[in-house]
Amino acid sequence: MTSRPAIDLRDGRDATDPTTRPATPPKAVVVTRRPQSSGRGERIASAVRENVVSFRRLDVVLLGSALVLSLIGAMLVFSATRGRLLAADDDPNSFLIKHLLNVVIGISLGWVVMRVDYRTLRAYTPLAYGLVITLLIVVLSPFGTTINGANAWISLPAGFTMQPSEFAKIVVILAMAMILSERGVGRDRPMEVDVRRSLVWAAGPVALIMLQPDLGTVLVIGTIVIGIIVISNARSRWVIGLLAAAVAGGLLAITLGVLDQYQ
Repeated sequence: MTSRPAIDLRDGRDATDPTTRPATPPKAVVVTRRPQSSGRGERIASAVRENVVSFRRLDVVLLGSALVLSLIGAMLVFSATRGRLLAADDDPNSFLIKHLLNVVIGISLGWVVMRVDYRTLRAYTPLAYGLVITLLIVVLSPFGTTINGANAWISLPAGFTMQPSEFAKIVVILAMAMILSERGVGRDRPMEVDVRRSLVWAAGPVALIMLQPDLGTVLVIGTIVIGIIVISNARSRWVIGLLAAAVAGGLLAITLGVLDQYQ
């Protein structure tokens, strides 16, 4: 009587076969779970490192110059308004407090802008341009306020005023930079059509500011426009033409009596 071979009931293999190896028990798998606090800690550490890197990239000279000029401006505002306010029996520190508040607001806005990617600024530049144009039109409406002979202000609550032409300076810089940076492959200077487009974008706010009239701001924006054209490496004839136009415009304004004596 032939006996049957022994069968390993675990996997069905012949236990008498010398080539058959015993079944190897599976290795234990250990699952480790990282604590949730470590992920949160890594995010905090990453944010701290990012802030440190951003701080190291700051232009210390530019930031320091802005702070020094702000402090000098605060002292000048205080010295120029204290006597007049005391004579009028008003708070001698009111203009100083308002100036320092504006400095804090400006520094806060500067920090926010510094944290925004330049591509985001470029994407929202047309929207900002349209908003500034709208505010400049509002200034010329009955909602505008005339101060020192220029209808260039909008009254706000709590005694504050806003001058949209100040925002126009920033918008002109962003708009011209957006257009003049669109260079073709292999070009080291903007194309002629881009220079014309940038000047057209700058002409819109300038024309509305001239209607206020605020010639001081127009001169500042004109200087900004010429500086951007020079930095963009545009052809020299554009720079010469803009300088000639500025001189001719100034002489024409003097001849026609557009400028007041103090201007």
